[in-house]
Amino acid sequence: MKLKVCKPQKSGEQISDEEAGTVNVAADNAETSCSATPEQGRTELDGTQQDYNSARTRMDANDNDMSGGGTNAAHREGGRHEKFTWNIKYLTICLYAVLVVLASVLIIKAVIDWDNVMHHIKGAMNVLSPFLWGAFIAFLINPLVKLFDNKIFGKIKPLKKHEKPRKMLSLLISYLLVIFVVVIMFVYLLPQIGTSLTEIVNQVPGWIAELNNGLLKFEEEHPDIVVNFAAESHVDRSIEDPEVFLRTNILGTAVLMDACRKYGIERYHQVSTDEVYGDLPLDRPDLFFTEETPIHTSSPYSSSKASADLLVLAYHRTYGLPVTISRCSNNYGPYHFPEKLIPLMIANALNDKPLPVYGKGENVRDWLYVEDHCRAIDLIIHKGRVGEVYNVGGHNEMTNIDIVKIICKELGKPESLITYVADRKGHDMRYAIDPTKIHSELGWLPETKFADGIKKTIQWYLTHQKWWEDIIISGEYQKYYERMYGNR
Repeated sequence: MKLKVCKPQKSGEQISDEEAGTVNVAADNAETSCSATPEQGRTELDGTQQDYNSARTRMDANDNDMSGGGTNAAHREGGRHEKFTWNIKYLTICLYAVLVVLASVLIIKAVIDWDNVMHHIKGAMNVLSPFLWGAFIAFLINPLVKLFDNKIFGKIKPLKKHEKPRKMLSLLISYLLVIFVVVIMFVYLLPQIGTSLTEIVNQVPGWIAELNNGLLKFEEEHPDIVVNFAAESHVDRSIEDPEVFLRTNILGTAVLMDACRKYGIERYHQVSTDEVYGDLPLDRPDLFFTEETPIHTSSPYSSSKASADLLVLAYHRTYGLPVTISRCSNNYGPYHFPEKLIPLMIANALNDKPLPVYGKGENVRDWLYVEDHCRAIDLIIHKGRVGEVYNVGGHNEMTNIDIVKIICKELGKPESLITYVADRKGHDMRYAIDPTKIHSELGWLPETKFADGIKKTIQWYLTHQKWWEDIIISGEYQKYYERMYGNR
């Protein structure tokens, strides 16, 4: 059926031949349709209705495009929001996956070393905490993104199809939020990885290289004099893991001196070691270390201490920091950590365990009783000249094997416990201090002879067994001992 809507005619107006022909054709078609069967009429009517619906759909789509997207834009916006939401979900899932893996490793480690389980739990929290914070922030972002999208984007006036600032703004905010999560996590995580994973076993409360803790103590105590005894000092450990020695002995020294500069002090004193000078030959007993002896280090430990000494003198020259340095020979006495030669031999002998001696035990050390050393430091910080180095020695040169035999004799243990093991890498042969400068300027001399000092030391360890037994029975110490001496 064809229909043509003609414009209305005014009264008396004539129509053209073309218009008349059109009307006649339409009438003929109408007559033909009317003469058709009812079924044919219904078929044609259904087809016309479908054409109308199809045209209506196209018109609606065009209207939506003209108005800035309408329903289709809403679908696109929802799809984009859903895609970003899934990005955040994937990030959260990845974080939790890392947590599960790390937690599993740490749990296995704790089970294997059950005696030291609390230490491992504390270490686990140090490692896992940045991942926990990152996952928590990612979890919180999901509802915030949705709220932001509904409250802000829902009020933005729809834009035309060729204008895309809304889409760009949405993507920009989405990626900024992702970057925010990643930055927050890794700004906290990277320092943890740099310290916790390599030093988790060695880290202790009040670690000297923690700047914030150091400054806090200065604010609370307002010290006049600072004496830096703090150091990683065992050569064997420095050979096994040099990094912690560099961080504590060098950076830790810088932290303390920066705090001294900030708050102002009368004196900063650096406790150093004769090992910065290297070693002396066994066949030249006439040679000694003086303050003018060039620095010539042999191990990561002595290198870290020499670096700290140079840094102290540089702070004095550059910033005018009032400093002094003492370089002492080997100390012994109460509270000496059981990994060192004398306390190790005492503890093993009391337990009838082998007494490991490096090489042939011919290495010579100059032994200084700890109380004599403390008296020397007290004199230096009160009477010593600023910017000077003072050597502090005990005038007690003895070979390692002689030390071990004396301990066996004092404890009534057989020398058959002595076991010679492979020598230490780069083992220095002889240390010998010339303390003339501190004697002539400050009047200091050692008061404790080695024969008397070793007896007092052994007696102290006999009456304080719980102190050192708690250390040597720990899982960490046992592992260290096995690494040092088990395969030698």
